[in-house]
Amino acid sequence: MTRIKIVTDSSTDLPRKLIEKHGVYEIPIIVRFGEEEYRSGVDITTSEFYAKMNEHDVFPTTAQITPGEFTNVYQELADEADVIISIHLSGKMSGIMDSARLAAQNMENVKVIVYDSESASFGVGFLVLEAIKAVEENCAVQEITRRLDQVKESMRVYFSVPSLEHLQKGGRIGKAAAFLGGLLNIIPLLTIEGGYVSPFEKIRGKKRILKKMVQQLNSGLEELGGKDQITLGILHAENEEGYKELVQKIREELGIEDFLFNEVGPIIGTHSGPGILAIFFHKKTG
Repeated sequence: MTRIKIVTDSSTDLPRKLIEKHGVYEIPIIVRFGEEEYRSGVDITTSEFYAKMNEHDVFPTTAQITPGEFTNVYQELADEADVIISIHLSGKMSGIMDSARLAAQNMENVKVIVYDSESASFGVGFLVLEAIKAVEENCAVQEITRRLDQVKESMRVYFSVPSLEHLQKGGRIGKAAAFLGGLLNIIPLLTIEGGYVSPFEKIRGKKRILKKMVQQLNSGLEELGGKDQITLGILHAENEEGYKELVQKIREELGIEDFLFNEVGPIIGTHSGPGILAIFFHKKTG
């Protein structure tokens, strides 16, 4: 039987206990406040990160995982794996994929499959969860990658941010740059397409954006086969009020009770800022 290990990075926003429970190797990404450096999920918690962001004059940044770091991880796992599946933040948003690919090319004693999520946050995390499930079901490597492709193809992402400032400063604004300017009292609803942050719709007012997110989820349910056929994730960053309202609407209007929740962690939070509210969902494989 082929021994398979899964590697990812700390952009997944998956609950730490879930990552550890299934033996996934998560490489922490560095977040910086000026000269201060922290390994996300190791040296700084999510709540500590946002407290520091709110009190700090310096705009936080992230540092790319180096090829050497990937090489060390792959080499460490080589003794217990025949194949490593390495799933990461979109290559259009970060150089992490390039580092992973460079390291993978130089591995001689283990096969490394580097998989581009073309997404972020739960868009990466749900792929990791699918890989975990497939490995635990003793699927062949080809079947695992096929299932990852299915999840990625059906992935739907909708998120709102109070301001595009953090995305713009962090260089992750992508096609959503079209929303810059003329945003007085307008909340941008964004998505991720082809690995980029992209504009979806300009909406006036918080109530309307919640309504639109529920509408998009409902449309997705119709397209993907109903609520029993999807996996849903909801995230927020210092937006407890918006999160509670959104969950209430989803429960009342769509009858969905089962979903994965977490707070947006330091890596995605660096580029989105506080106040983000997001839904991710995809069709279950079968």
